[in-house]
Amino acid sequence: MRGVRLTMVAVLVSCFIGTAYGEIQLVSVPGRDQVELTIYTAHELTYAKERRRVALRPGSNILQFSWSGTRIDPTSIDLSFVDGGDSIEIGATVLPPGLENTILWQVESKDAVAPIMEVTYFIYGLTWSARYQAYVNDDETTMRLQGYFTAAVKTMRT
Repeated sequence: MRGVRLTMVAVLVSCFIGTAYGEIQLVSVPGRDQVELTIYTAHELTYAKERRRVALRPGSNILQFSWSGTRIDPTSIDLSFVDGGDSIEIGATVLPPGLENTILWQVESKDAVAPIMEVTYFIYGLTWSARYQAYVNDDETTMRLQGYFTAAVKTMRT
């Protein structure tokens, strides 16, 4: 079954960018260098921003971003480059049919570069709560405030 999926991706990518199969370079997105989360508790919605350094070759590059076991809204995923913007152009974006939790981007690069890419998206079901403690010295001239937070994933409703 895995071979069928990989063949489907290769055929899809080939049709997608209009090149022969032998010319396609599929690059899996590397691990995260930096992650920022903004959790909107009232809506159980989280805005995620990830930064990763990715190696691009001159010409056409296909970047594959996959996720599993998460509640990422695939329609909210966006790709941009923090640096190297002058030599990089983001082409089409595809959510391949039959390949769940995967998105492909066609990226054209004038040069061989290793820019920092930024992927943003929304996640459903994360919540958080905060608790604070204040510590005052004996003569009440200084205070130290310490905060604690707890994040949780809500169970999916069926």
